Amino acid sequence: MLALAADALAFTNRQHGPASALHDARSATTSLDMCPIRSFREALELVGAALPNAIEHAGGTDAIVSIYEQEFGNAECTGFEHPQAWQRSNRTGPGLIVNAGEGTTGTTCLDAVFTRLGLRAAHFTDDLRRESEWSCTNASWIDGVDCTAPYDRYDVVSDTPVPNHLPYILSSHPGSAFAGSLLTVRDPHDWAISRLDGHPTVLAAVPCGCRVSSIASLPGGARTSVEKCAPLEAPSTSVAGQQRLLIYDAWAACIVKEAGHFVSILNTFEMSNAELAARIATDFAGRGAFPPTLTAAQVSAAMAEEPECNGY
Repeated sequence: MLALAADALAFTNRQHGPASALHDARSATTSLDMCPIRSFREALELVGAALPNAIEHAGGTDAIVSIYEQEFGNAECTGFEHPQAWQRSNRTGPGLIVNAGEGTTGTTCLDAVFTRLGLRAAHFTDDLRRESEWSCTNASWIDGVDCTAPYDRYDVVSDTPVPNHLPYILSSHPGSAFAGSLLTVRDPHDWAISRLDGHPTVLAAVPCGCRVSSIASLPGGARTSVEKCAPLEAPSTSVAGQQRLLIYDAWAACIVKEAGHFVSILNTFEMSNAELAARIATDFAGRGAFPPTLTAAQVSAAMAEEPECNGY
């Protein structure tokens, strides 16, 4: 098992001025606006520290940074075009914690553990998707749809549609309304094999968010042109697919820290249960709705009771 130092993979970033650009952005906001190249490179290195050899297998740091800049840098986060969709959060209790990682990265196990620890946890939950991801991430927002309120029913959220909503969750939850983030990651090759096997129609997350999570979710004629979305590809022949996952992971970590928040990068597939429990207790005790007295033993006990965590 790979032991990784907590301070190497959990970090916060200084605020850029009195308020993050994320909190003020409302139109024509691009991926590069939210995560400049220098910050993206830093985040990619930290993601790579949790994924042995993944960056090398995907062509190296410089190649991945170049692809981010050229192919994804000008992508617009169209959900900002209608500020009414993502109203400022009215949370009065503990701040929201988000697992920004893609599904099939250990999200189901952690969601079950957090529930056992007494948190209100949501994982691929209907009420986060019910209002239509298309409405909450697209310029064609439907009047009256409140994209913020469903998130404020929970203490911690993960899986679809979180990766596609991440920029807007951050914007609508400034300051203490956002308590920090996990980013569960997985070797891109192994992730693609598992994802294709279990979710063959699911689309991979990309910077500024795919507007939907599944080809089947695309409305009407849009199904014929998967705009902004990244279809999964056979990992044995797709270095590009591996690069895209690393680009999303680095971008997600980057925009969380650019907003001035904490993010903990966890590769549950390279950690023993004991290592994972210790990291969760160290990184999240007293953060959001996690109790300040949270211990590794408590997390370990919850994991031991949860079948979804077998094999970690």
